[in-house]
Amino acid sequence: MLGSPAMLDAASKPTPAPRSRLKLLVLGAVLLALACVAGAEGLARVFVPYTPPTYAQHPYASHVWSPNLSLSYRTRRGEGELMTLETDAFGFRGKRLKTLEKPAGTVRVFFVGASVIAGVDYTEADSIPGLVESGLDERLGAGVHVECANAALSGVGIQHSFSTFSHLVLPFEPDYLVLYEGINDELDAVDPRFDPTHYGQRITTPQPLANWFNAHLRLMQLSARIRMSQGANPFTQRNPNDVDRPITEWPKLDLEPGFKDWRRYLSMIEAVAKATGVKLVIVTQGCLWQDPMPDAERKLLRYAFRFGDRITVPELVKNHRRYMEEVKAFARAGGHILVDAEPLLPKDAAHFIDDFHPTLESNKILAKAIADGIANDRKR
Repeated sequence: MLGSPAMLDAASKPTPAPRSRLKLLVLGAVLLALACVAGAEGLARVFVPYTPPTYAQHPYASHVWSPNLSLSYRTRRGEGELMTLETDAFGFRGKRLKTLEKPAGTVRVFFVGASVIAGVDYTEADSIPGLVESGLDERLGAGVHVECANAALSGVGIQHSFSTFSHLVLPFEPDYLVLYEGINDELDAVDPRFDPTHYGQRITTPQPLANWFNAHLRLMQLSARIRMSQGANPFTQRNPNDVDRPITEWPKLDLEPGFKDWRRYLSMIEAVAKATGVKLVIVTQGCLWQDPMPDAERKLLRYAFRFGDRITVPELVKNHRRYMEEVKAFARAGGHILVDAEPLLPKDAAHFIDDFHPTLESNKILAKAIADGIANDRKR
């Protein structure tokens, strides 16, 4: 007996193979996961405030702090309470600078340099610029309004400080520019890829997809906040021993190109300062490097071994001395305010976290010396 047409049609359809069913299940699971992520992202956009990127691109000064930034994290050592790094509407650390125009009776002090001045290990009040500000309040008295603005940025060299001063700081009519530079330039000079034209940095590379997600997805920003609240420090996640491009051949060590480039930028900063009436405060940099190197302090070193055994600690000591002697000669020859702070910092664990990042005690010593230098200049 023949079946009905409907039964014949059903019988003629092939039964889905197990592999096809698996594909459908996987596709369904993927679509469900995407829907869940999209829903979570939508909720995050409603309840989680937007976090601006840590750095912004300035048309002339490369990367700078984003304005109105607020980052909560633990310090370099991962100890203690959470601290919050904030920037003002102009992208500087400091709370007193409110307007582009300088109010009458105001002394404006700007700071440029790298991580030591940026002070990401400390609250604003305990950073060197913050301590200088409170120190100048005491020294100059109630009749003078002091505004200290921190334009330093971790990891930069003197080239970046020149651009920051020339393009970002000058419009605010600073009275003083505190320059704390040298060690990053010393280390850059050790790199055999050092190139004063920085041609390699002009070759654009595709942005990693993770960077796009971090910048645009509120869920990723929430995840970053949670990690930082648990102790992650966004400024120390990159091991200084890592390099972006592996070095396969090590040419002979030649520190001269780096030194000449650094010296040239010193003169350029001086020229801009003289042309605009800004007084330079030149500060010598302390470090843990010494010869011979005690075992207790050697264990704290990180950056001395950035390029393996390409340069030894005694060679770093000799090179650092050369840079600092040049800093002092440069300041004296140009009639600038010289703060010879390096001899004031003992080379031990009580004053340095690592090769050259200071402890709070060293911050206080440096800030006192800088505040004294500016206050003495005001009395002349």
